[in-house]
Amino acid sequence: MSKHFLFAALMLLLLAGMGCILTAPLPSATDTPTVAAPISDEEALEAMQVIGERVSELRGLETLHPVTQTLLTTDELRQKIEQEVMADYTEQEAHDDVLKYVAFELLEQDVDLHQVLVDLQTEQVAGYYDPDTQEMYVVKTSGRPGALERATYAHEYVHVLQDQHFDLEALGFTDDDEEQDRDNEQQFAIRCLVEGDASLLQQQYTMGYFKPEDLSELLKQVNAVGTEKLDAAPPVIRESLLFPYEAGMAFVSQLYAKGGWEAVDAAYETLPLSSEQIMHPERYPDDVPQVITLPPLTDTLGPGWRLVDEDVMGEFDLLLYLDGRLDRSEAETAAEGWGGGRYAVHWREDESGFVLVLRLAWDTPTDAAEFWHAYAQFARDRFGADPTRADGDARWWWLGEDALLLAQNEQDETLVIIAPDEAILNAVRSLFPEF
Repeated sequence: MSKHFLFAALMLLLLAGMGCILTAPLPSATDTPTVAAPISDEEALEAMQVIGERVSELRGLETLHPVTQTLLTTDELRQKIEQEVMADYTEQEAHDDVLKYVAFELLEQDVDLHQVLVDLQTEQVAGYYDPDTQEMYVVKTSGRPGALERATYAHEYVHVLQDQHFDLEALGFTDDDEEQDRDNEQQFAIRCLVEGDASLLQQQYTMGYFKPEDLSELLKQVNAVGTEKLDAAPPVIRESLLFPYEAGMAFVSQLYAKGGWEAVDAAYETLPLSSEQIMHPERYPDDVPQVITLPPLTDTLGPGWRLVDEDVMGEFDLLLYLDGRLDRSEAETAAEGWGGGRYAVHWREDESGFVLVLRLAWDTPTDAAEFWHAYAQFARDRFGADPTRADGDARWWWLGEDALLLAQNEQDETLVIIAPDEAILNAVRSLFPEF
């Protein structure tokens, strides 16, 4: 998506890791109790201001200037989000993403991804901060904000502080595509930092300011949140939405354990570069991804073809791809050792066939060999047979009725080409003389 929304919509993650031992003393004060009696908008905003002040103190970041806060009903907030999704993620962009995922066998071609994302973004929304307008949008309640609303606001107020101190727009959280100068892999890693930061602080806030009855109310509210759309979403979409919160919080927790919030602040100066660094915090920041390039395919494929997408293939992306046909543990082992990667997906204009090129680099030849043997199992499952042809143990072809696959291993690199016929496959293969 072109827009990186900072929604606290996935509130089922609120309690994730709450049993962890906190490494710093927290305030003993109790939070504002939930009161059923109606209150004015001014009183609601005052209650939120108190939360913001406490979040600022906990996070160690001063609020540099007041943030505009807008109270909306649940329906109004959902309508606003839907309008923004429609404006910032076009149906053509969604369709091209579907084609990309189809090439990786992660979606069916008839999936309406645009509607899936609209449904997901509006199913559980409780409020969000928009860095483009520097405005906080909050659900209006009849009484004082409940436990879920207060926890959500604490999470989102961290985004206010992040924006004022680290500039979320400069970090890529903007509607302006022209300002996006990072590949999707690094942008995803930065999102993990941003959401992990907010999630850890949210945990500290609830553990420090919520009384037992508040935590009980929070648990009840979280359990009552509808997740039908999330549960029904394709795994690749669901896992991609959850990962920044879950893995991001684990990554930030490792930083916090080593040096408190100062260490987290320092990560905004030395940004994570890959999902590999998020998944393996011990590799941050020294394990820098290799830059992989692909030759252009336009002239080789000729008229009637168009490039749907080309970008970095990270460890998390690779894991999701392999997980489609391998056991999770096998997929994790095969993806680990990722050193860099890039993919390109071209489709015929009538969408009757595609070409997928995937080039991967590995940290060591051993890592390459682990992936190689796991991918052979992946391809056997895909085509229901052993390789149709083999050139030793380093180059294999699978020739199926709907597609052809070439996989080649070269020391610490792997090349995969999937094409609709042998002539196209060989033409693309000729662009990689080093293999």
